Amino acid sequence: NPSESFEALSGCSCSSENEESYPDYLMRQASYFQTMHKTYQTQQLLCEKYTQQLLTQTTECSTQTEELAKKDTECLEEKAKVCTMDASVAAKSAVTCQAYSACHAAAKLSLEEMMNSVKAKQVHRFQEWNSTQSLDCFMDDFN
Repeated sequence: NPSESFEALSGCSCSSENEESYPDYLMRQASYFQTMHKTYQTQQLLCEKYTQQLLTQTTECSTQTEELAKKDTECLEEKAKVCTMDASVAAKSAVTCQAYSACHAAAKLSLEEMMNSVKAKQVHRFQEWNSTQSLDCFMDDFN
């Protein structure tokens, strides 16, 4: 019996409760470890693949982070320019509005003076017209 000769050589009796012999046990264990080894190799390849993907993604993220930082800096610079331009435009607008207000006030005063003059002349002309009509009426009476 091969099992007996192996037991004699190994010095141990390694049979399981179901009377599995030591060589059968070793074969079963070898099969189990081969399966485990294949599973380990598959998992190792997946791990290496995922590690590579992680490194690639980390590199992409770093690049994108750098690009974002550059864009952020550009945006801040552009915002500063716009704010400066806005301040410049606001200052120019204020000057323009002040000039317009002064011009408008002068034109309004001039218009009011002219309207007052026209009204006064209108009243004067109406009085002249009434006087002319009265004279015309007297003249008609003498004729």
